[in-house]
Amino acid sequence: MSGKMTKEQLMKELDSLRRRITEMEALEAERRQVERMLAESEEKYRLLFDNYGDPITVYGIDGRLLLINAIGAKNFGGRPEDFVGKSCAELFPEQGSTYLERLRTVALSGLAADFEDRVKLPSGERWFGSSMQPIRGEKSNVHAVQIISHDITERKQAEEALRQSEERFRMLFESTREGIVLSGSDGRILSVNPAAAAILGYNSPQELVDKFGPELYANLEQRKTVSRQLREKGHTEDMELALKRKDCTLVYVLGSSIIRKDSEGKVLRVETVWVDITERKRAEKALQESEEKYRSLVTNIPDAVWTATSQGDLVFMSPNVEAITGYTPEEMCQGGYQMLFERTYPDDVKMMMERIGPQVEKGMPFDVEYRFRRKDGGWIWLHTRTTAGYEKDGTTYTDGVSTDITERKRMEQELKEYSENLELMVEKRTRELKDAQEKLVRTEKLAAIGQLAGGVGHELRNPLAAIKTSAYFLKMKLGKTAEEKVNKHLDMLEKQVDACNKIITDLLDFSRPGKTNIVEVDINQVVREMVKTIGAPANVEIATSLAADLPKVMADSGQLERIFSNLISNAIQAMPDGGSLSLRTSQSGGFVEVKVADTGVGIPQENLDKIFEPLFTTKAKGVGLGLAIGRALVERHGGTIGVESQVGKGTTFTVRLPVVGK
Repeated sequence: MSGKMTKEQLMKELDSLRRRITEMEALEAERRQVERMLAESEEKYRLLFDNYGDPITVYGIDGRLLLINAIGAKNFGGRPEDFVGKSCAELFPEQGSTYLERLRTVALSGLAADFEDRVKLPSGERWFGSSMQPIRGEKSNVHAVQIISHDITERKQAEEALRQSEERFRMLFESTREGIVLSGSDGRILSVNPAAAAILGYNSPQELVDKFGPELYANLEQRKTVSRQLREKGHTEDMELALKRKDCTLVYVLGSSIIRKDSEGKVLRVETVWVDITERKRAEKALQESEEKYRSLVTNIPDAVWTATSQGDLVFMSPNVEAITGYTPEEMCQGGYQMLFERTYPDDVKMMMERIGPQVEKGMPFDVEYRFRRKDGGWIWLHTRTTAGYEKDGTTYTDGVSTDITERKRMEQELKEYSENLELMVEKRTRELKDAQEKLVRTEKLAAIGQLAGGVGHELRNPLAAIKTSAYFLKMKLGKTAEEKVNKHLDMLEKQVDACNKIITDLLDFSRPGKTNIVEVDINQVVREMVKTIGAPANVEIATSLAADLPKVMADSGQLERIFSNLISNAIQAMPDGGSLSLRTSQSGGFVEVKVADTGVGIPQENLDKIFEPLFTTKAKGVGLGLAIGRALVERHGGTIGVESQVGKGTTFTVRLPVVGK
């Protein structure tokens, strides 16, 4: 029993073997059936793949093309076998990296993806909408990606055309000068363009949204007319309308409206277009007024205004031609240009015909001067000029103006005679220029002297200081023991040193201006301080008149005090027998004015132009730098100084300084 099988066991084994064989045969039959079905499926897929109307491609996850159908290969300009194995970068030079990134994303995520691309093909650029599907192998791993693409170029072109159309409409809506209003069926405004908002005086179109459109009409009858025409015709004729602006003023427009409906007849909106004719109506009114003015002008100006046809017939002549020529307008119009030639000076006829000929033939304007015989036989000069020809009612006209220039011609003759003496005038002018040059040389010499004096002045101040110190020391040392005559001479010595120092200071200021400390200055306060410090003699009366609320000026107060101190000193010296000194302030435009006036001896007219020149003086003492320095200081502040004077009546100096911020 242990080494041999029984008959029953053998039979069982045999039955078991038969069952396994049967199962294997069944499995083999099933395998063959599956293989047959798979082959049929693959054949169907191949047929579908090859004959599908849109491009189908299969890529490995490394980005290389595994399969491509016929239509896909045709798009690339070849056969499928020409492209299999190529990479995304080779197939799509500009988009290869993008394609590869998409393939890897689908492979890693296992999720389908859709995208749209513009692709460069041999036949040109095309748009494709593509769907990526992962292809799974054993163990459900993604080993490839299938892409089915559909040419959507026409759709994209249609979308672009629609976008451009909408953009053009938007641009037209936004930029047109005509006002456009879109309203709902209930009359409420849905949208307006900027031009419509501007016509109605609103800052933005949004302000008009939701307003009741008919309320914009200023005239109730016009509103009823628009409503009736829309109801009966679905549109309105062009009509002049008066609209109410935001500020309640009126604006006039030429308006038309139309109802837009959908396919079912439902009202979508009402479109209204306005053309602003306010300026046109004003122009029409202005034209009417202009025509009235023209008629008045033609009637009243001293020139003769006329109109002629291209055939040379005079059809209009203004009434004042009679005052110029002695002929009435009717007499002048008889005979036209031929009459004109007959009454023209014989020597001027040829020139006249040459000038008028092109006007008659081509309507060209002309401009001519000629001699004309008046009705009384006398000769006058006329200047005639015309416009270019223009058409009216099928006839070419030209307008002209004729001016009596007899007096001008006489003056030209006198001028010609005068020009014959031009040589004498040139000689006179040459002498004047020579004098001016000599004056310039003198001025330059004075400037050089001023510079030299400035240098010497610095050297003189040290010994002058020593002299003044010594005089002061002697006075202190001698005290009351000194004789009166000695003290008198010591005082005189100090005064002369001070006078020398002033001359040196003037010379230095003239030769090289010092630094300024510009601040806001109250001129009235400067004048008040000057009045307090004036050492005026008893016989000089001082009066001030200071303007209230006088604006401040930007200036150096020390220099202003020096300017006014010098003017006041000069005024007092000009009144040796006493008089009145007045100081007045005021504002004139963007300037503050200070007037220093005296009732002294005055300045001769021949000296008025010289008083501001350096080294000019009429005084027994002084070097003539005070006014020159004063003018320099005033001009340094952006101001001016002027003078008015009458001998025996007095002098007034006016200083003008710009106010702050001007």
